[in-house]
Amino acid sequence: MSEYVSLLEKFQAKAQARLEQFRARMRVKIAQDVLATMKGMRIDKGAFVKPDDPWELPKDDSKAAARRLQKNKTCRVCALGACFLSVIKLDNKFLGSWRDLIRAGEEISDRLGDFFDMDQLKLIENAFELGRGWFTSDGSVNRLEGLDVTRAVQFGERYDKDENRLKAIMKNIIKNGGTFKP
Repeated sequence: MSEYVSLLEKFQAKAQARLEQFRARMRVKIAQDVLATMKGMRIDKGAFVKPDDPWELPKDDSKAAARRLQKNKTCRVCALGACFLSVIKLDNKFLGSWRDLIRAGEEISDRLGDFFDMDQLKLIENAFELGRGWFTSDGSVNRLEGLDVTRAVQFGERYDKDENRLKAIMKNIIKNGGTFKP
């Protein structure tokens, strides 16, 4: 019996390693897509995803809706929002309501959690929002629980414009094989 348990454990370890390799490749693709499409959106701290008119978006084709938002200069996005639109476009899975996204930070971070771990999301958010975003150190929205984001905030402070900060974060993710390393 222990021989079977050992084989099962080896199989599970290999499957977990392959899953993490896939997730890292997807994070690179997401960052590349954000860089390729960010000129079509308005990059703005605190925005998540704020379409000008969410009622105009297709309800049954999330990929088409994400593409439309990425080309709409009136759609405001933050770093996580830009990544979210890229995930939807690349993965074509969004079961929520675009109308509800205006106030749905949790839904965005949950969906990004398919590819980014929570610490990575917190580092990206703090670098882009300069320590004043969805994940805060004072616990006002989502407590950081021991994660030191000082380097992430310092990374973000090197860029005075939101667009430049987002671009630097995405380039860092690509350079580091899918991991943001401030």
